[in-house]
Amino acid sequence: MHCIVGLGNPGPDFEGTRHNIGFRVVRAWVTKRNLGKFRRKFLGRFTQDRRVAALLPQTFMNETGRSVAACLKFFRLLPEDLMVTHDDVDLPFGQIRFKQGGSSAGHKGLRSIESNLGSVEFSRLRFGVGRISAIPTEEYVLQLFSREEEHQLPQLLQLATEGLDLWLEQGLESCMNRFNRKNMLETDLLADAKLVLPKDSAER
Repeated sequence: MHCIVGLGNPGPDFEGTRHNIGFRVVRAWVTKRNLGKFRRKFLGRFTQDRRVAALLPQTFMNETGRSVAACLKFFRLLPEDLMVTHDDVDLPFGQIRFKQGGSSAGHKGLRSIESNLGSVEFSRLRFGVGRISAIPTEEYVLQLFSREEEHQLPQLLQLATEGLDLWLEQGLESCMNRFNRKNMLETDLLADAKLVLPKDSAER
């Protein structure tokens, strides 16, 4: 059993912001896998099949770890069984990277997970959202994507879901070999991505 978590903040005020890209990746993946509707559980929105659980914590970012810890405890999972998808301002838009462990780099959601699990040894899908030096990071991540970025997001989301599938089937190293050190906007992978858009009804 594995667990895939998308990071974000609940509520319509945060929908579509850069900080909520983890939610969008997991919703798209759940739609692709036909896992069914999310339901309320573990202080979040949750769905599962026999092999994997998908979780969208609804605790706000700085309390995300409470939701994740409750889910892992219920299924008796280790941090090594966990994949967390989140926004990353240190990566340019269009870049997707996989890693295990390491610093939270100031990301409050990651910091909360590390604190509640007592470990940093979980896998991460880092979805690049870039940054603008003139805008404070905490303000920038709560802004909406630009019109051009929104136009490119469906293909990027699809590639991210393919990465999650690859992690489940072949492990983290295969994901790193395929995605790391590449900007998806500059590769043929983007053009080849087959779109499976998340259904709005999946979370109701």
